[in-house]
Amino acid sequence: MFRALSPGAIGVRAASLEEAVRAATIGGFEGVEISPAEIAVRIEAGELDAIRATMIAAGVRPAGWGLPVNWRGEEADWRNSLGELPRLAKAASALGANRVSTWIMPGSNERNFDSNLRFHVERFRPAADILGEHGCSLGLEFIGPKTLRDSHRFPFVHTIEAMLDLGERIGP
Repeated sequence: MFRALSPGAIGVRAASLEEAVRAATIGGFEGVEISPAEIAVRIEAGELDAIRATMIAAGVRPAGWGLPVNWRGEEADWRNSLGELPRLAKAASALGANRVSTWIMPGSNERNFDSNLRFHVERFRPAADILGEHGCSLGLEFIGPKTLRDSHRFPFVHTIEAMLDLGERIGP
């Protein structure tokens, strides 16, 4: 494990890889989360060695990346974004960024627990399979505060045990 800067987590959305690497270096981080879309475009343009050289020169490693699949959206949007995932996973993996993550809400106003569980498994299993084919793994974060859970009609995964069960249902 190492300390990594996540520009998106602090509200910086338009940072290029070089800007993120520079910020990580200034902040004393050992790694930086990447944009798989940017990395894919740049690798397709033949820049993999240049990207690696930039990171090595700064003493920064590639860290994880956020799941770029619209799994919360309408089925057509989910399927379209899922279709792009192999390209992005391949590029991120080539750089050595093989950890992918997203978070899930602890409740729903539309789906009861069982329906929500099926929904999440149906949406995450294909993504996890695609990621696995490229040497990447999917990490899920549950949001646990009771106040947030209570703001929804139906509670959902909000404990380690429930998250482990969801993970087993999704698969490797």
